Amino acid sequence: MKQVNFTERVDGSSYYWISEWSEDGFVGKTIDTTYSDGADTTDWCVFCGTQEECEKFINEKENRL
Repeated sequence: MKQVNFTERVDGSSYYWISEWSEDGFVGKTIDTTYSDGADTTDWCVFCGTQEECEKFINEKENRL
């Protein structure tokens, strides 16, 4: 199993990425780096599935952005 994570940077850029899924892993949003004008954040485990399912999820989301 894999999971899709979503990172948003303070400069407005964002991207999805795939990592290994852990059954007892964290689900939720974390603050990665804090700046004087905002923070980079990562939303962990926004989708779980096979590598192919995760790639399809990302493609569908990126086509909507």
